Amino acid sequence: MKKISQIIENDRKEKNYSHQKLEEITKIKSSFIAAIENENWQALPPFPTVLGFVKSISSALSVDEKMAVAVLKRDYPPKKLNVN
Repeated sequence: MKKISQIIENDRKEKNYSHQKLEEITKIKSSFIAAIENENWQALPPFPTVLGFVKSISSALSVDEKMAVAVLKRDYPPKKLNVN
């Protein structure tokens, strides 16, 4: 079962897009694209923003958006909540 990081990286490379090229298409910083591909969740903004990133990247790479969102929701680590 592929992770969202693998799906994005594989499809990006299939299209011969660099992080920079994908940034030009999606207007998402290449550092954020790399962070998603490397599963560096701490370097990314809050989940709703990452969800938007994945939708935009999916569209640019012709990836099924619903599948990409489902895989992201499965892969994204839960946040630790401070409950007093």
